Amino acid sequence: MADSPELLKGIVLVRAFALGGIDLVIQARAVFLGMVIYAVGITLSNRAMWRRPGFRKRVLKPIAVWLENDGGEQEGQAEVLHGILALFLMTQTRVTNIPLFILSEVQLQVLASMDLSTCELSLTSIILQYTSFFAFGGSNAISSVDLSNAYNGVSGYSVAAVALLTFCANWAGPIWWVTATLLLMGRKRRDRCRGVRQLQLSSTCFIATTNMFVMLACTLLRTHLFIWTVFSPKYLFALAWCFGQYFCISMTAFKLYMWLWSQ
Repeated sequence: MADSPELLKGIVLVRAFALGGIDLVIQARAVFLGMVIYAVGITLSNRAMWRRPGFRKRVLKPIAVWLENDGGEQEGQAEVLHGILALFLMTQTRVTNIPLFILSEVQLQVLASMDLSTCELSLTSIILQYTSFFAFGGSNAISSVDLSNAYNGVSGYSVAAVALLTFCANWAGPIWWVTATLLLMGRKRRDRCRGVRQLQLSSTCFIATTNMFVMLACTLLRTHLFIWTVFSPKYLFALAWCFGQYFCISMTAFKLYMWLWSQ
């Protein structure tokens, strides 16, 4: 909000909160800390804890009711974590991209109403990840990398923090669809972990095949006039998709999801 105050013209209370005397770094850190505490609490909560009447009544009654409405504790935990991640991604992406999350949620509900097989769901997930990347303003050009939210909560230059925030800002759509796909997989009710393994295998085959062809094209066309302006940026983005989106995001989400369902 503080990054684009012109979008809040006329909303006095919101502007007063967003543009108050509190330092923006402190505001961002407070928001991040709240989301981390909430996510850790949801992740570490076990079945016995949720079944304690006193604990649910006094401390987490609204959350407990939400988690038990549909699908039990594990599916509820996954939905809450997905919501927290969506909130974090909204703080990192451009303000003008936030309505796209609403559109993505509509697409998610439509997909949930369809009886998709694991293969169909895997293919749909890959397509929507790449589609959302370009819909959110991304491209295969280095100049398209968005650095406007790379310093949220960072008071000084930090390679790790800035790199992480930059990646989340530019891959907000694909990251959202990874966890959304796991939610769809969880609603199948049967063989969830097996379906996640198949989804992991499909993603592995796709990323390995695409990277192989990208590297082959860059090698064969290494003397081409556009090697530094077209092929080199594409190769860098392919590495970002492989190590950032696939290894760091998808594999972590898959392992966390199977851990939640094994509790």
